[in-house]
Amino acid sequence: MKETFWYWFFRILTDTIRFLWHCVLSFKYGGKGKVVSPVTNPLLLKSATKLAQEIREGKLKSEEVVQAYIDRILEVDPLINATVDRCFEDAIKKAKEVDSLIASGNYSREYLSKEKPLLGVPFSIKLLFYAKGLRCTAGYKAFEHFVATKDAPAVALMKNAGGILITSTNVPELATNSATVNKLHGTTYNPYNTNRTSGGSSGGESALIAAGGSVLGIGNDLMGSLRLPAHFTGIFAHKPTKGLIPNEGCFPPEKPDEPTNPKYTMIYKYVSTGPMCRYAEDLIISMKSLSSSSGIKLNFGEKVNFRKIKVLYLKQIRSLMVPLVHKDITSTLEKAVSYFENRYNITAQEVKMPFLFDASRCVVNILLQCVTHVKEIFLGGADLGFNEKVDFLKALIRKSVLCFSSLAIFNLTYFPLWYKKDRTVYYQDMLEDWTKEFDKLLDENTVLLMPTSPVVAPYSSEVTLAYPSLCYTAVFNVLGLPATHCPMGFTKQGLPYGIQIIGRANNDALTIACAVELERAFGGWKSPVLKLSSSSSCQVPSSNQVIFDIRIDNLLCNFKISESTIISSLIKYIHSIDDLYSLLLGQMLKMKEIAWHWLCIVIHNLFGIIRFLWYCVLSLKYGGKGKVVPPVKNPLLLKSATKLAQEIREGKLKSEDVVQAYIDRILEVEPLINATVDRCFETAIQKAREVDSLIASGSYSREYLGKEKPLLGVPITIKLIFMVKGLRCTAGYKDFENLIAKRDASVVALMKKAGAILIASTNIPELPCNMGCKNKLHGTTYNPYDTKRTSGGSSGGEGALIAAGGSVFGIGNDMAGSVRIPAHFTGIFAHKPTRGLVPSDGCFPPERPDKPSKASELKIYNYISPGPMCRYSEDLIISMQCLSSTNEVALRFDEKAVSYFENRYNIAAQEVKFPFLEDANRCVISKLFQCVTKSVNEIFLGGGELGFSEKTDFLKSFIGKSVLCVPTLAVLNFAYFPLIYRKDRTLYYQNMLEDWIKEFDKLLDENTVLLMPPSPVVAPYNSEVTLLFPSICYTSIFNILGLPATQCPMGFTKQGLPFGIQVVGRANNDALTIACTIELEKAFGGWKSPGEVKEGCCTV
Repeated sequence: MKETFWYWFFRILTDTIRFLWHCVLSFKYGGKGKVVSPVTNPLLLKSATKLAQEIREGKLKSEEVVQAYIDRILEVDPLINATVDRCFEDAIKKAKEVDSLIASGNYSREYLSKEKPLLGVPFSIKLLFYAKGLRCTAGYKAFEHFVATKDAPAVALMKNAGGILITSTNVPELATNSATVNKLHGTTYNPYNTNRTSGGSSGGESALIAAGGSVLGIGNDLMGSLRLPAHFTGIFAHKPTKGLIPNEGCFPPEKPDEPTNPKYTMIYKYVSTGPMCRYAEDLIISMKSLSSSSGIKLNFGEKVNFRKIKVLYLKQIRSLMVPLVHKDITSTLEKAVSYFENRYNITAQEVKMPFLFDASRCVVNILLQCVTHVKEIFLGGADLGFNEKVDFLKALIRKSVLCFSSLAIFNLTYFPLWYKKDRTVYYQDMLEDWTKEFDKLLDENTVLLMPTSPVVAPYSSEVTLAYPSLCYTAVFNVLGLPATHCPMGFTKQGLPYGIQIIGRANNDALTIACAVELERAFGGWKSPVLKLSSSSSCQVPSSNQVIFDIRIDNLLCNFKISESTIISSLIKYIHSIDDLYSLLLGQMLKMKEIAWHWLCIVIHNLFGIIRFLWYCVLSLKYGGKGKVVPPVKNPLLLKSATKLAQEIREGKLKSEDVVQAYIDRILEVEPLINATVDRCFETAIQKAREVDSLIASGSYSREYLGKEKPLLGVPITIKLIFMVKGLRCTAGYKDFENLIAKRDASVVALMKKAGAILIASTNIPELPCNMGCKNKLHGTTYNPYDTKRTSGGSSGGEGALIAAGGSVFGIGNDMAGSVRIPAHFTGIFAHKPTRGLVPSDGCFPPERPDKPSKASELKIYNYISPGPMCRYSEDLIISMQCLSSTNEVALRFDEKAVSYFENRYNIAAQEVKFPFLEDANRCVISKLFQCVTKSVNEIFLGGGELGFSEKTDFLKSFIGKSVLCVPTLAVLNFAYFPLIYRKDRTLYYQNMLEDWIKEFDKLLDENTVLLMPPSPVVAPYNSEVTLLFPSICYTSIFNILGLPATQCPMGFTKQGLPFGIQVVGRANNDALTIACTIELEKAFGGWKSPGEVKEGCCTV
């Protein structure tokens, strides 16, 4: 408990600080920086391996290759500032010598390949390495004129292999930062966005290689100094096993003009020299050369049987002050795991590693044991005329000779939260425990896939705050294990990211082989381009296309969206909630005024912080997972309504048996979920017997009954909001407790006419204006998959009962997602029909069963759509045939749909962005509020005098003194909240709606569907739903537009909570959206019985 408290305390504190600082930097830099020009010279697009081969074969001249790289450096370096000392003339001279050697024919190709595998290939080195005749300044002015008198062993090995050094590259000041910034050589910038850092301490190498200015380079890695820059710039890097490559000849800690002090070189214990490159195969050729003096035989380049390897994966390190992993990185890690599983028929295993909770501080303490003073690691004890404590303060006002980030590192020893000398033994013991744990996990056939960093390239001034996240890489420095970074893709903002592959000691060949395999699958390095490939504009697809992946960046709807895959490489389709802070800025498109832009960002994220803190409170209050209803065992309950009706007509089943089975199931699950209100079990049994008698009489043919009474004998349930003659219609409010309906709503009459037997009405939110199904009259309805979570609203009683197996299907109505959101939260199917296709009348509210309704009160019916909810998608067809039977529009629900999936049906899916929906929430609310003229509560209460004031009772509700619930009063008070609703903006939002209509008319034709989330979250706690109200824009948009939308369950989270997607179509194209849903049910399984979903295993 103590550990959890401190974790969340520092999580909130550090993420808030990071967010505020990011806001400041975003305002300072504004928008995206420059991008280096694309690589166009074909010589620059060949790997070092291929270049070396073609040079040996005489197909290429080394001089041409070297000159091409020199030209590229001169082209890109003004933008990225990556190089320090260039040796272009010497490189050209050596290249000509190589060409002469090849032309002479004195050596065979085989000999050169073995002894000089890099002959004629240009390479670059990190400034820290000695290179004879070049400076080694460590990025500090006091060392500006230090010149190396010999080559570092790693540099010598590269030269012995035939490589030609062309330049040294920039490093952070004294190599003490994760961003390459110093006051001597300046700042190195990311080639994909010059407002972002290229990382550190090998940031000059990574930037130059990624920009196409070098094909191969060497750096060294302490806390991730190879892998982190590679991650930020989208290239490959390998941190070898401890001791495999010589580390000597670096400043710091060695000084070129002084004898080496063993005390300072203790740090070499944790440093690893390694290669960086754009092509994975170059890791093999460079590692062969660099490790040639180790005496350890490693089989680099040998074929690996991936069917025999074991893949482990770690999604995140849960550690103090470490940010959560960027959603794109997590998604891509899962895709990499899936690739190995599907291609090589192996089973990957997720690991959690709670023993790494204190990883950041353990790593820092272990490294600081190597010296008696932090400054001595880097400066060799020299007196450089500054005091780290005093200069740290001076750096805040830019008066120090050093950069702020360097001084922050120097002062870690004085920060007890990070370093305590008396904890040395404690952390040493912890390191030994880590060693044992990884020895158990990793054998010669096992690799671990995990993020290289939880963040993508930040601003240079941001990296100090991200320092704790270095534990992702530094852990493997102190353990001495090999780690290969592999680039995997780009964010929507065009920033690269990747993952690292960890292996057992001296198993470097396997981690590199995995990187080569992932490069084949995911493409590896991509050249910087001047424009992002992902356009923010909405494009219109051609016929027979599926549009997918809508993203709504709304003022108050800040949920991180992640992507999964539908049918192999089919469609990225499902969005789920994740880290609050990874999306806090979002995309603020089309903002004309910068002041409004930043006000929106602040409001957007303050709301997110409030939501996050409230979630923490509720998690602490409820703790763990709630109860789950027992699995459905009775086989009658596992048949669809369509099959039940067919078997009842054929005499294979008795309607009475079916109705009794559902009554028994309701009695079993109802104590857990509280979904029903009025039950009519006796009447239902009587009607079922009448059906059985009718069937037995043989008075009607099966064909006639199938056409005229397609639901004969099938039990159904109905949302409490619908009038059912003889049953109450309370709207979940005590003052209406005894209101009895005198007639059936039209949809109820249609279902009865089709032969269905009503067995119960189901619970709704109070009046019904909440996303959680809660009221003070009938109580709270709970989610059958976790009774601590909501079943949604306002059709939450239907959603819970159907998902629990207590009803085969039911009728709800949808104003802002009221059938789709509960279906999404409970893992069932639901359909919101085209506007007007199904009659909406007979609902309270807005109609009152005890008095006539005003025409103004019934305007809300323009945006309400009754629709079916069920466990089996085929029941959407039979129910929609019945519900739409009075409509003159002919919809062919039983005809086969147009083939539409990419892999299965060989069509193209297209992603759309919809920036025009950025103000969707307020537009939707404004349109709904136009339906009444006086007070918001007229929508729900029909203007009745109920003895409360929405304003006064809203305040009273916080102390439990109101007759209404807080969520109800919150909605009723929206009209008084100008950020949400302003009457004077009515015309503005009317024009916006007309623009939406035009956009969707262009987008959707009779053969087109749109796949998108029905909600950005899975089932929340009941007390959480009011803060999630803005997210209903995902569903309510289609109520306003009147388009059909079908919710399809797709899987379960690791916590066992259902989620799904909605399929949207053109008006009156309901048949196509339902047919698509049926196809998805076949592919993904649809509804799963509660109690049969395994917790801890995400299923899609």
